[in-house]
Amino acid sequence: MNPADLLSETAREMVDLIGLEPTIALSKALGGLEITMGGKWKEQIVQAVGIDAHSILADYYGPELVRIPTSHRALQLLHKHEATQLYLSRRLSGNEAALKANVTNRTIRAWARSARQAENSPQEDLFG
Repeated sequence: MNPADLLSETAREMVDLIGLEPTIALSKALGGLEITMGGKWKEQIVQAVGIDAHSILADYYGPELVRIPTSHRALQLLHKHEATQLYLSRRLSGNEAALKANVTNRTIRAWARSARQAENSPQEDLFG
């Protein structure tokens, strides 16, 4: 299962628009609120995601009310999945992937081991 499948539509949109890291930050800061991207919430949004990401969100959503996702766990799983895949594909070293995921390189190696084992284990037939 892809962790992105666990995200709400709004969370997926935000990840596509501004990236995973800013979406996680926004979710942690303001998750669960229904707000506009401007007005009295602008300062908190900018603090969470930065001025450039705020501008992208404000242009996309305009004056409409947006429910800020509370998908902390799903976003963290997606973050873990991305870092592990970058390590497995050798696009990032263990240390670089660890920095990206904010974990130790030992944790990245453990995640990679688990991912390899999951890929190599045969699927049982549930209906057989």
